[in-house]
Amino acid sequence: MSINVIVDHLSVVVAAICLTLVFGLPCGILAYFNKTFKVVIFKITDVLQTIPSLALLGIIMIFLGGNKLTVVVGLFLYSLLPVVRNTYTGLSGIDPAVKEAALALASPGDVSQEPVRTAEGLHVLYFSAEVSAGPVPLEDVRAARGAAQLLAGLHRSNILMGDVNAGNFMVDLNDSSRVYAVDTDSFQLGGYPCPVGFEDFTHPGTAARLGVSGGLRFGTFLRTTGNEDFAVATLLFMLMLPGKPPYAQQGGESLADNILAGDFSYPLGTSSNKKTPQGPWRYVWSHLTYEVKEMFYNTFRIDGTHHSENERYSVREWIGAFQKYLRLLDDGTLAARDPMSAELFPTRFKHSTGWNGTSSRNTAPSQPRPTPIPQEPPVPNGGFSVASWLNGGQ
Repeated sequence: MSINVIVDHLSVVVAAICLTLVFGLPCGILAYFNKTFKVVIFKITDVLQTIPSLALLGIIMIFLGGNKLTVVVGLFLYSLLPVVRNTYTGLSGIDPAVKEAALALASPGDVSQEPVRTAEGLHVLYFSAEVSAGPVPLEDVRAARGAAQLLAGLHRSNILMGDVNAGNFMVDLNDSSRVYAVDTDSFQLGGYPCPVGFEDFTHPGTAARLGVSGGLRFGTFLRTTGNEDFAVATLLFMLMLPGKPPYAQQGGESLADNILAGDFSYPLGTSSNKKTPQGPWRYVWSHLTYEVKEMFYNTFRIDGTHHSENERYSVREWIGAFQKYLRLLDDGTLAARDPMSAELFPTRFKHSTGWNGTSSRNTAPSQPRPTPIPQEPPVPNGGFSVASWLNGGQ
């Protein structure tokens, strides 16, 4: 057998395959979306399959003669049914959870708009002392609510983001309430776990529940909604206290040990472990609304009412709390009580003792005002990089 015969044979096969793919794939896709076309194309291809191959070649030779083109057309017609049917079957077999994820991520109102070119990473804007211009913490609260609303949309479709961290969100610089998800190829859908994550956003109790020692291998287990609620609370806390992890404290154990022990250092009323980080953080905490402080405290403190995995605040509850917070900032209520409550880094504790900062908890106990530490800087020296706060930097 000469090399020319082999080349001729391969050229005929390759030409037939290319022709089949060019026509077969679009026909399979169209059959999936159009029931009328599906009936027509399957009847045609089924009839072609009932004709013996030699008989089919004979019919084609009547019109094209005995040449290579006859063979190519014959192979094309005989191969059309498997390609069309397999394409249709593959599309029909897509997991409904994957379709729901696509619908959850696609915003119908944004489909025809230009790409957002004024967005910046959440960790760049809010996890640094060099925060963007604008009325703060108004921008922080809007971004927090926007992130929570995005996650709520996923949760409504039984989808967990899994890898919740500030690097996976972007904020529109012109409207901080518009928050977008990025790096969305690892969502937890149905029985498919999210293969990545940060342990600082994952409660160590998860490892204990799974009987895992050492680091978690995220792709080997399914997260629960309670797992995600812990990560969401961590993200929101680090938005409101720019870049500061909720379990950072003066002295004490490592960040992971503090998380496991539920040793949350920020006070609520008279409850405090006296380890609140030095610097502006205690002042920032003082100026948060009582409802938001209470939710953080009950989530992160070991004796908090919502500390356990099955009782954590849902994303929708966080949205409600931040909606109230935003309303108090928008209408000037917080600034009227204490002007520093409208600043990102207040330099003293809140003066409005006996007032809790919400419209629904007017009888809540006031937070005592600890003695200010001398020579505390009004703002942190420089920003907090993503790497530093993930490593538990103080």
